[in-house]
Amino acid sequence: MSSWTITKVLGQVAIQDNGRTGFAHLGITESGAADKWAMRCANALVGNAESEPVLEITLGGFAFTSGCDVSLAVTGAKAPLLLNDTPVDQYQTIKLHKGDRFEIKPASQGARLYLAASGGFDTERLFGSASTCTREGLGYALSVGDNLTLLIPTITDSVALSVDQIPQFKRSIRLGLVKGLQSHLYDWQAFNRFFQTRFEVSPLTDRMGCRLIADTPIKPPIGGIRSEGINLGAVQIPADGHPIIMLNDHQTIGGYMKIGSTCRADLALLAQATPGTEVFFYPISVEHAQHRLRHQLKRVPKLV
Repeated sequence: MSSWTITKVLGQVAIQDNGRTGFAHLGITESGAADKWAMRCANALVGNAESEPVLEITLGGFAFTSGCDVSLAVTGAKAPLLLNDTPVDQYQTIKLHKGDRFEIKPASQGARLYLAASGGFDTERLFGSASTCTREGLGYALSVGDNLTLLIPTITDSVALSVDQIPQFKRSIRLGLVKGLQSHLYDWQAFNRFFQTRFEVSPLTDRMGCRLIADTPIKPPIGGIRSEGINLGAVQIPADGHPIIMLNDHQTIGGYMKIGSTCRADLALLAQATPGTEVFFYPISVEHAQHRLRHQLKRVPKLV
């Protein structure tokens, strides 16, 4: 049978792809892989289309037995990999045969790993995407004992990223901020304070939002606003002055002030940030943010 039998799950493991677009007016959020660059790299390493659904594995701790011959690749957070108890490397093609056991140990750096299988997974698409959002009842998180069916499992040629192509994880990150709809309500002094403030990723962070703890809280200039549409990467400033950055499973409307929106190219950094990671913001124009995103997409290796 062309499937994997799940034998270990420590964190959340779920199918993700590029996510859903065009349904926010119905209250359906974007979802999708939090680190899309890592997702695309994993697919490239096994010859899939870059948007093919993958497994997003939060913090590692995942194992399965393969019921077929197939190639896979693991990218994203840094974690030990074992094939039949023998260490193997990330960011390369790994060939499994029927009966093989594969395990991803807990991550030592970063937060999310991405596992792609050649030929893809046999998954249901809802609203144009296979992405999981358990809060909205779309898809489900994998559990021990589940059988994950593969679509067209194949063995592909071996390819790998070079060392200089593999991201390095840091405990301090800088995020570009594009001004947003309520930015004009902040005076230049408030903006300067924001860009000079040191933030830290809170343990309360999840796929809905990355909560930051400010060294000096950034108080909003007014109270709440009338609820309005909200986008991936938006930086909300609640009354306590500790920002919340909207991530892939964010709500589709919100009533907190927004000082701006995070540059899309920097969301991969945020997706891999663990609690305690230091965060600083810097101002960036819409045009520069778009340029950086295009450049990042070009960095996805063409391996096949």
